[in-house]
This record gives sequence, C-alpha cells and structure tokens, in this order.
Amino acid sequence: MLFVWRRVSCEFRRHLSAEAASSVDRANLSAVTAMATNPNLDSNIIRNFCIVAHVDHGKSTLADRLLEAAGNIPRIAAGREVHCQVLDTLQVERNRGITVKAQHASMAHNGSLLQLIDTPGHVDFSNEVLRSVMACEGAVLAVDSSQGLQAQTIAVLSMARSAGLDIVPVLTKCDLPASQPNRVAEQLLNAFDIDPDTVLLTSAKTGMGIDKILDAIISRVRPPTPTVPVATGTRALIVDAWFDSYRGAICLVKVDHGTLSVGDRIGVFHSRSSYVVQDVGIVTPSRVSTKSLRAGQVGFVVAGVKTLQHLRLGDTIFTVDDAVRHLALANGDAPGSLFVGKVPLPGFSAPKPMVWASVFPVDSDDLEGLQDAFDKLTMNDISLHVQRDLSVALGSGFRCGLLGVLHLEVLKDRIHDEFGIPTIVTAPTVQCVAVAKGSGNHISVSSPAQFPNPSTIEKFLEPYILATIICPEHYMGRLQELCKARRGIHQSVSFLDDSSVLMKYKLPMTEIVQDFYSQIKSLSAGYASFDYEEAGMEEADLILLDILLNGKPVDALSTICVRENSHAIGKGIALRLKENIQRQSFEVIIQAAIGSKMVARERIPPFRKDVLTKSGKTVGGGDKSRKMKLLQKQNKGKKRMKSIGTIEVPQEAFLSVLSSGSSSNKSSN
Repeated sequence: MLFVWRRVSCEFRRHLSAEAASSVDRANLSAVTAMATNPNLDSNIIRNFCIVAHVDHGKSTLADRLLEAAGNIPRIAAGREVHCQVLDTLQVERNRGITVKAQHASMAHNGSLLQLIDTPGHVDFSNEVLRSVMACEGAVLAVDSSQGLQAQTIAVLSMARSAGLDIVPVLTKCDLPASQPNRVAEQLLNAFDIDPDTVLLTSAKTGMGIDKILDAIISRVRPPTPTVPVATGTRALIVDAWFDSYRGAICLVKVDHGTLSVGDRIGVFHSRSSYVVQDVGIVTPSRVSTKSLRAGQVGFVVAGVKTLQHLRLGDTIFTVDDAVRHLALANGDAPGSLFVGKVPLPGFSAPKPMVWASVFPVDSDDLEGLQDAFDKLTMNDISLHVQRDLSVALGSGFRCGLLGVLHLEVLKDRIHDEFGIPTIVTAPTVQCVAVAKGSGNHISVSSPAQFPNPSTIEKFLEPYILATIICPEHYMGRLQELCKARRGIHQSVSFLDDSSVLMKYKLPMTEIVQDFYSQIKSLSAGYASFDYEEAGMEEADLILLDILLNGKPVDALSTICVRENSHAIGKGIALRLKENIQRQSFEVIIQAAIGSKMVARERIPPFRKDVLTKSGKTVGGGDKSRKMKLLQKQNKGKKRMKSIGTIEVPQEAFLSVLSSGSSSNKSSN
C-alpha cells in the first residue's frame, strides 16, 4: 500500500516546511506513483537530469515550475503569491536564499518518468554538482537572459560535458525588461558552439516555456543504461545520505541494474557490511514508499543503518543471497568474502580541501555533541574533512578541511541551526607544503601549530588557483589592478561579445580566502562573476607570524602568511586586539613577531591612580623628591602586577581575529 510519510525529524535534512508539505498533500501524485510502482517499468521511459547554472540564475525557481507542471505541487492560481524554492529544505538555505545541497524529485510527464536533481550554483559546492551529473544522463543549462554567461556557467557546463551529459540550454527570466535573449544566445554560440535554434526561452515567474523544457528533456536526453555489463544481481550507487533519528541512516541511490525491493539483503561494498532493506521509495519531493526500485530509478533506501561510517557517498550497494551469507558464516568465512568477485560502480572521488579552519564549541560540554554533528554532516558531504584539534587557548575542537569560505560559513550555520551548538570558527587558512632539507620529504602544513622550524626547510610551496573572471569591459581595469595587488599572474583575456570580457589569472589561494570575492563585487558594482580551479603548487616565502601578549605567545592567534605581507597583517591583528582587550591594572603590550623580530606593536595603557593627590590636596607640597618617591612606588607595583597578572582576553577579541565572518560571500542562488 502506498503512503506518504508525514513524520519529519528535526535532524532529517530533507524535511519539508509546513507550507511545502501542505502543497504536496494537495498535489496529484497518482501518475508518478503509478509509474514508479509498475512492475513492468521500462527504463527507456526514464529520464534522469539535473539543472546546472551560475549563482542566482533561477535554478530553484525553475525546478518549482517543473514540479508544478508535472503535478507534484499544485499550480499557482492567478493573483496568488508564488511559493518559491520547494526543494531548498535546509534552514541555512532559507536564511541565505541559496541552494547548498543537491535535491531530488521524481515526476511524470507525457508517459515518461522524469527524475530531477536541483544543484547549487556557488563554486564552494561544486562537489554537489559533480555528484549530480554523475547520477544523470542529461542537464538543463539555465542562463539568466539579462546577465548572460557567468564564470560558474562555464564551470558547470564543462563538468556536464566531461560526464557525457546531453545538454538542454535554457534562457531564464525572459519576462524581465532587461532581458537580452539574442545577445545571450550569441554568447552560447561563441563560447560553447551551442546552436541558437536549440535554446529555449522561459520565465519561471510567468510559466512561459516550462512545458517545452519537459518535452525537450524527453526528446533530447537519452534513457539510463547500466554503467558496465552485469550478469546477475542488483547494483546501485549511493548518491546521497542523511540521518533520521527514527529510521537511522537513509540513502538516496540510483539503481544501475536489477531491482531493489523491501526484504532484500544488501551489502555495502567498501564498508563490507550487510543489512536488510526495510523500505524503498521515491521522492516527489515528499517521500513515497513504492516497495521496490528498478533499473534507472533514483529513490531512497531505509535499511536500519545505525553506524554512520558504513554509508559513504559514491559507494556501491549489492544484493546478497541470504543462503550464501549463512553458508559463509557456517564455514567461518569473513563477511568480506561475500564481496569477492563483485565489481563496484565508479563512484565519486573525495575532493581535495582548499581551505582549513578549526571549529571549537563555546561551551566545552558541547564537545561530544559537536562530534556527533560532524559524524552526521560528513555522511552526506564528502568534501568535508574533519580531524581532532587542540588549542591551548580554546581547548579541544576539530580541524576542518573545506572547499571555500562560504562552505565554512554554511557549516557553522548548520551546526547551530540543526544541532543547537554555538561555535567559535577560526579564520580560514590554506594547506601549504614544506620541503625538508636533504631528504626532500614533503610536509603538509594546514595550521600554525604544524609550521616546522625554518632552519630545517629548503623551501615552502603554496597552492595556486586559476581564476576565471567575467565582467563588463569598463570594469576590466579595476579588476586587473586587484588581481595584480593579490600577486596574480595574468593568463589571458577574451571577449564573449561586444561588452563582456573573460579574464584568467593565476592567483595564490591565500589571497582569495578572505575578501577577494567581496572586492570583485564591490569594484564591478556587482556585475562581475568569479570562479576558480586548482592550478598546482608554487614556491613562496612563507613565515609563521606569532602574536605575543606581554611577551607570551598566544598559539590560537598565530597565522601563516607571506613575508612581504607580514607587517600589514601583524599590524591589523594588533589593532583589533587593542580595540577588544579591556584595560588592565598593568600595561599590556601586543606584539606581532617573526621569530625574534618584531614587525608590529601596540600598547594598552594601564589604569593609573593619581597618587599625588589625596583628599583634593597635592601630596608633599612643593617637595619634588616626595612626589618622585610616590611615583616610583606606584611603578614598582605595576611591574609586580604585570609579572604575576593574567591578561583576560575576551571571546570578542578572539572572534575579531579568528572569525571568518569578515570574508562572507553573501551570494544568492
């Protein structure tokens, strides 16, 4: 019997808002559920596709209108307010107006089963796009008809073409007065050799062209086929996973071959673990049980998995014969023997972290809860790398590797929103490499605590990125000056049309993790777009900048930087500390040092009592020696307090130096 789950856990990532749930309840899901439960479902009528685009080019709103046209959500009557972003279910997505996680929904149109994946648009979540394109055979390329091609448009299209996807080009927001579809179609022709006659003109706001997109997906996107020939058995790829406090770990899979049904015993290849399937179904975007999933379908699987480490994105699920399993156990064979001869699907490669930051709980009692939060977050985010960390000033915490600054900010927001844990997040740093003298061994350095003794190091290497910047021609000079100031190396310049320029620069990753994105937007009045990819390692003159308070180093405030920038960085940190540390009864000296060399210094004067006045009268009259004696006595007391006193550094002072908030990339999707 078909049913829709209405119990939604607060920890369940794909929960629906109250408005979205009521909309789905009133929708007509009979067509898609009948098709999904058909035991004779032909994979030739299935179309798996994703929507890819630059930030804020209308992907999520377009997905809403496609679901509406297919009957998954009710059509919006004239005069009613359009409910937007049905698939953006995370609180951080609602708060920031961006898509963070790729979301899935199945729908029916003209006798075909269409399976949609809406993807993020920001470069920090490109891993979500990569996973999506690997689970699809086609991609809808959405381009804003008023803005034209942007940096991330080029990146996501290259990703889709590399995966061999069939492309359906779509121009969005064609109802706007500033829309220029002819100009944007010319850009697509010049940049990607896309025939303008194949480009669809649409408006998600008015509904123009939505049915044409669905028809084009059916006619232009090929049906799914097995990745490699399989003789027998069922095989599925884990595309996504999340945790439900009632049902355990739930995974979203794409069935590559065979049929996955309730009661089947499945094995997870890399974890060498096996479970019994308790339920399977499709997402519409609510979860609907269908009792089985067939080749080519994308749906959820509930198998009572409680050990989160047993499910990893990109792993392969096989069906296991219970008789074979019992026989293996009776003969004393290890469970791993069940997987002998099994061929896993290609899966996903874990991306290399671009930035690193430490996350500490504000309250040390929340450390165990923070560990649990990271276990659940890493289950569905293979781009998040986590390891334990310890700071003398901040206590125990975690060192996190991420793809960018926005990724870090979203991580902090999710920990607070979904798990209720306030945290302190250090400023993002990049991982450099130290080459040892003599042996030539490479030592990875991702935090100041790991910085080696310079006398034992032959050279340091820092990561570089190849930046793609697209902007109007009259802003080109400003952005070139910015890239030059950030140690950028010019690579190329080309024109997309008469007014748009595409520039490529090679830049150190350390120069873009702070405020580079906001500077680009500021200098171009918001018109420029920015994307990047890895470009290897280059030699750099890196140093460890220590921060000292009254001669004592504070490890949590130390940072790694280029020598030529050390004075400016040290001066900035010292000034921020001076503004946030309260005056003491003794003098506080703030210093920034490279080894024994001081590069910046600030002083916080002590509170000072007027010892020369007593009861409104001057002590000692005109006797200078008496006054000097009192002042010398006061100075001795100040020195004694300075030697035994402890400087109280408030949390605000740490946050002013460590916080990544100043580098916020307030992008919208």
